[in-house]
Amino acid sequence: MSAAARRVTVSAPAPSRRRARARPAPKTRRKLAAPLAAALVAGARVALVLLEQVVLAQFSFRLAQVRAELARAEARNEELLLEAARLESPDRIERVARRALGMTDPEALYYILADVRIPPGARLAGIPNEASSVVGGAAVGAGTAGAEGW
Repeated sequence: MSAAARRVTVSAPAPSRRRARARPAPKTRRKLAAPLAAALVAGARVALVLLEQVVLAQFSFRLAQVRAELARAEARNEELLLEAARLESPDRIERVARRALGMTDPEALYYILADVRIPPGARLAGIPNEASSVVGGAAVGAGTAGAEGW
């Protein structure tokens, strides 16, 4: 091969297609930094106010729901109180006792009186010590046997 055939052609690098940007002068950058920072702060404040309003609206909606639920619960409580009063009525209890349970009035009442002597200084449950004297077994304290405190 000849020396001419071996010759390699080297070309210069292709020019870059990027254009070199002209950088602003440092004074121009400083002039842009202050308004840009102010705009960012103002935008952040606006965003925070909007976020606050959204959260406030959500809490307001939830508060309205809770108040409605409370009103329903109070109405239900009133209904249940009326139902309890109706069920606790003595007339109703007597009617159920007679009809459903077959209860009747007793034909005769019998009382049993015990002649119990209480030693001096002894105390009875439910009766103060000063009133625990029995004369003939018929009276205990201020009431009758089995009336108060038993």
